[in-house]
Amino acid sequence: MGLLLMASCSTSTGVSAKSQIPGSSVSLKSWEDPGYSLYVADTSSNDVRVINLANFKTSRVLNAGPSPIALALTQDDRSLVVANNTGGQVGGTSTLTIIHLSNYAVSPQIQAGQGPYAVATIANPPLAFAADMGLMAIDPSKISKINLSHPSPKAVANAWIVKDANTITPINTSTLTPLPPIYAGPGPGAIAIAPRRDLALVADSGTQANPGDSISIINLRTDSFVKEVVTGLAPQGVVVTPNEKYAYVTDSGWWEDPGRYVVPVDLSNLKTLPPIKTGIGPLGIAITPNGKWVYVANYAWQLYGYGTITPIDTSTNKPGKAFKVGPGPISITISPDGKFAYVALVGTLAKVGHSVVPIRLSDNKVGPPIEVGKGPSSVVVGPTIK
Repeated sequence: MGLLLMASCSTSTGVSAKSQIPGSSVSLKSWEDPGYSLYVADTSSNDVRVINLANFKTSRVLNAGPSPIALALTQDDRSLVVANNTGGQVGGTSTLTIIHLSNYAVSPQIQAGQGPYAVATIANPPLAFAADMGLMAIDPSKISKINLSHPSPKAVANAWIVKDANTITPINTSTLTPLPPIYAGPGPGAIAIAPRRDLALVADSGTQANPGDSISIINLRTDSFVKEVVTGLAPQGVVVTPNEKYAYVTDSGWWEDPGRYVVPVDLSNLKTLPPIKTGIGPLGIAITPNGKWVYVANYAWQLYGYGTITPIDTSTNKPGKAFKVGPGPISITISPDGKFAYVALVGTLAKVGHSVVPIRLSDNKVGPPIEVGKGPSSVVVGPTIK
């Protein structure tokens, strides 16, 4: 399957000195990170935005399918995997789209399971994994392995797509042949990979009526379910340390009962460690490249005040002081050089958000908001492809 250039346009939208945080005297130069680009899924605007971090300018706005909700770079940083989720609507679509970053060619939409909600990738073999929450009224948990056409001549990529009740079903899309199903927990909402351990960790969020409380461990070598690890109410974020010794899981909770903890998991024995207190409704989570700090986006469920970020020292598992970033922090990513984090502010029930804020990690200072499209739900950062 070749790639089709569907839509792209150039714009000068970005930030200016006037958009700095009130009272801040920091020059915009202090926030520039040349050589890197920020990719933003604007769910409400139905686009994927590319921002050059050398000048905060939006270089491209791409039509990458309806309701883009999750992003992941391939491990060679040359392609972007987009999960398109209108599956929570009657007659909605559930697809993946691949963007080739050297020329911004956009693949045709690839049929996925019902409502993909998260996506992750590994290098060898080159795989993409998507977790599908399914319709809000059902309890979905079937992940399908599909074969994606890759823009690089080196390899063919695969993807895992959750489809329905409590199993993972691999599917080869070249032959449309299903493989034996693999069990997973209810309502997977996030996924992380420990490639050297051949493990995928799937956060089983469940539904609001029937919240999950665990992560499912999947053996990627045998395509088999290993076990469930109970972590807490409605986990919706998971990250693995670079040395693959630990995972950190956000217990997000729901509107009426928001979570307030991150739970570490020892990957050597798949046992949990004491929970770490965060802000209200921890959702997005990221880890610095050196593995020393975890940053947690506390969503606050839009009912409990301003969203915050909690830093966690992984050497002690002690939280630092939480700091405010804006309404509805839902996704966080950290630059490969470890200098900055970027937080998508999806907004509140009263007002949809349209910005991403940078955080300088040397002192955890929050920088000028970067204007993006409506309802940014996922952010990733990687090298600028020239």
